[in-house]
Amino acid sequence: MAAEKGNVRSELTGYQNDYSRLIWPKLQQDLGERALTYSERIKTLKNREYATRGIPFIYSEQDEDFDHQSYVLKAPADESPINICDIIDFVDSQSWNPMVIRHSVDHLSWKVQMQKVVESVFPTHQLKD
Repeated sequence: MAAEKGNVRSELTGYQNDYSRLIWPKLQQDLGERALTYSERIKTLKNREYATRGIPFIYSEQDEDFDHQSYVLKAPADESPINICDIIDFVDSQSWNPMVIRHSVDHLSWKVQMQKVVESVFPTHQLKD
């Protein structure tokens, strides 16, 4: 039991002392990139998860991968309440095909994204399936 407590303590203190998670967003900002906050990263991942599952969704942040998709309802990025009638109209006005939604994010897959990295580092190399 004492050994287990020691393991948990070292994991917690090790995480707390990992300043790279704090420094990296600052470095991104210094380089002129927009650094996402933790909650923005989670929201962005959730958007992609919903789309890969073929589920329409509502979101408020800016995401160029979804801003013009018909299967998303854009909400104001503030604390104002969302009009329920807008949601009902959104649902009633569309007939979504989950496969179409899924295919709209094929270009966001890890394989496609990593292929871009590989091609930039090794221009003549292709990833294997």
